[in-house]
Amino acid sequence: MTLAASNIVQTHLAHTLEAVAFIVGTLGVAAVFDIRERRRANGRTVAAKTQRPLLTWAVRTSAIGAIGASAIHFRVMPEHFGEAFIYGFFFLVVASTQLAWALLMIVRPHRVLFAAGVAGNAAVVLLWLVTRTIAIPLGPDAGSTEGVGALDVVASTSELICVVAGVLAFRSGRQQSYVPVG
Repeated sequence: MTLAASNIVQTHLAHTLEAVAFIVGTLGVAAVFDIRERRRANGRTVAAKTQRPLLTWAVRTSAIGAIGASAIHFRVMPEHFGEAFIYGFFFLVVASTQLAWALLMIVRPHRVLFAAGVAGNAAVVLLWLVTRTIAIPLGPDAGSTEGVGALDVVASTSELICVVAGVLAFRSGRQQSYVPVG
């Protein structure tokens, strides 16, 4: 195997291992919250138990999507600081905000907080699309376009999952006259 091919295999292996670790971690977090919800549900009526599944799933899925995107943003933050302080700082703020929002949604969900997180993740996806198709708006690379990479596609997909699940939660909450869950 050539040196270039070896580097490609190592890079893809590292990304694959990161993805597997994220999936295993996500499933673990979901299992913990499912156990917690089941313990709480023991005292509820049958009607209350049957109304919550879509809403509960949507809130959890949205939070997990934000956690996934946050993990990737934290992962690539150092290389963006190497490019320019403004890029690294942007990734630091986005990753921290996504993680804090997801944890708040898990611990203390609220309709306004939920709307802010969904809108924020949608804005990050929109910015990602702009930087890939039109131009980077700020910094030393302003005016040029960024290439598409595997990690940024996964991060944007996680953010889209967050947004879609959020829209489902709002629709479900409106029909059931509540969001939050928890």
